[in-house]
Amino acid sequence: MLNNLAWSALMTFDESLLEDADRWSAAAAELLPVEPAISSTRGTTLVMMGRAEEGMPLLARAYRTASSHGYHLALVSGFGAIGAAGVGDHLLMRQRYGDMITQDPRCPIRREVEQRLGPSELVRFASLVIDEDGDLDVAAFTDEERAALPATATLALALLNGDVGGHRYDDDDRIDADASKVGDQPRGVRVQAIRAAARHVLVEHALESWTPINRPAPGMDAWLQLCSI
Repeated sequence: MLNNLAWSALMTFDESLLEDADRWSAAAAELLPVEPAISSTRGTTLVMMGRAEEGMPLLARAYRTASSHGYHLALVSGFGAIGAAGVGDHLLMRQRYGDMITQDPRCPIRREVEQRLGPSELVRFASLVIDEDGDLDVAAFTDEERAALPATATLALALLNGDVGGHRYDDDDRIDADASKVGDQPRGVRVQAIRAAARHVLVEHALESWTPINRPAPGMDAWLQLCSI
């Protein structure tokens, strides 16, 4: 009961309920500290309270023991992406974001996760795929970075093609290096370049993921759909 109350409070994303979620999830964790569902709730609570360093180990445990059911794993992954961003682990953030949309493209917290990751990830993505001349530089990636690219590109497109913080991005907008300002930033990355890079990476990955029997690999339909935006 305590765990269910805490989880219900968290799913509202109402910051005024975080103290209640903290109290309920802490009490549940004292009673059943190794229960995966309770670890997930407690870890999520700590992440959402800005205590990601404490919450991420619990979410990692929940991720390892999560049900294979897409809905549950997508939720754990989505909150894990927020937590990873909170501790500055951007590679893990992209991986967990990718897990979320692959397991359940209609995950109920997807929009909230994307808004919380924010435009700073767009700048990070652009710095990976666009060189000083504005050209794509995919060959320079490490294997780890290349593996995370589809999720990063998907996030870039999702953010660019939707409202983030009340702002809809236009092709001529520029996002500055620390993503604190959006608009006419002389040294910023052009949104059009980020869109082009994201589409390129998604298409390349989709082609590489095509199976011998001519069926798309899991999750590729979502990437192809984004490519058509």
